[in-house]
Amino acid sequence: MRLLKQEVGITEDTPLPSERLRAALSASTVPLSISYPIFTRFLAVEPDYEPSRLAASEQEAAISQVFSDWLRQLASARPLMFFVEDEQWIDPSSGKLLQTLAYGVAQFPVLLLVTSRESRTRAEFDKAVTVHLALERFSRGRLASSSSMSSKGAICLPASSRRFSAKPKVFPPISRN
Repeated sequence: MRLLKQEVGITEDTPLPSERLRAALSASTVPLSISYPIFTRFLAVEPDYEPSRLAASEQEAAISQVFSDWLRQLASARPLMFFVEDEQWIDPSSGKLLQTLAYGVAQFPVLLLVTSRESRTRAEFDKAVTVHLALERFSRGRLASSSSMSSKGAICLPASSRRFSAKPKVFPPISRN
């Protein structure tokens, strides 16, 4: 929701945030009469519609469709990278949304990068839409000894680090020491 709020340009000081939200939601295939009442509640925008009377499962489907449509619209303008970090902490409904998004944008130029410290992601993905990479534990000391800092502060790994991307699995934990 924070990403949508940021993209739409809704802040506490935004004049007429409901108009911005309406404009953003109008790009979806979900009618405004359905999506607008749901998203005003999530984004804390003062609604000028009655609250949604849809069942929770119908609201969930509408939210998933709006997000899928939104990401497809962004990806149609330019390639898109969508990053979800520490997926192991995700709540079940967000996991379901993530799974729906992965399938919804599979045919578009979207790189959906999901990291997890678990051996499997909570959002079940099949091999048709995902590639899993397992990384070995990589301590800060090991990173420091095998990398260098660029002039812009980016970490540059040597070519030998390519071996870390050779194993198709889910991301394991990265050591903090």
